[in-house]
Amino acid sequence: MAIAATYIAANSFSVSGDMTSSDFPINIRVKADCGADGFKYGTVSSSAFSSVTTVTLVMDAANSLTANLVGVFHSADEPASLPDHAAQHGASGRDAITPASIGASSKSFAVAMAIALR
Repeated sequence: MAIAATYIAANSFSVSGDMTSSDFPINIRVKADCGADGFKYGTVSSSAFSSVTTVTLVMDAANSLTANLVGVFHSADEPASLPDHAAQHGASGRDAITPASIGASSKSFAVAMAIALR
């Protein structure tokens, strides 16, 4: 669901409440619904709270917010929000499935694999 937004300029908008760290930290991707003008895309370069949260974007090429802005969507792919468990995996990133890795005995693992491969 889109977050209601108010147009400020070609690269900035405001939203109600303090959403600086929860929804619009630096580097979050934004998809802005500009109504008849279509969707516009950018990346948060700054956000500040006073009586509303003002968000400034670095817009993708050929994208500018318009006065028809009605709402915004944000990604959840801020690097700090992603789990860091790479050290648990092999160098190739493709780990073998073993009975121990799924908490099964060797016998039950063999039966499960035989059924899965039918």
